[in-house]
Amino acid sequence: MKIIVIYDNVCNLDFIHAAKNPLPLPKPYDSLWLEINKVIDIFHLKNHRRPECKTTYNPDNTRKVLPNLKKGNIEVAKKTFFG
Repeated sequence: MKIIVIYDNVCNLDFIHAAKNPLPLPKPYDSLWLEINKVIDIFHLKNHRRPECKTTYNPDNTRKVLPNLKKGNIEVAKKTFFG
């Protein structure tokens, strides 16, 4: 699935027990959170201590899903969306 969630603290959000189970929604929306790609933005990644934050939630992983994505586009999109 080519959906990417970029959030400063997505690693902790993803560790919540409820995030590890299907959502109480009709199919195919029940597995939405389990299938989307989640990354920490590059400016906040340096503050994370757990090794999986730097690997599993690394913003460079977005290029596996969207190979033509340029390096700065993640932050530009975030600033455009959130103002």
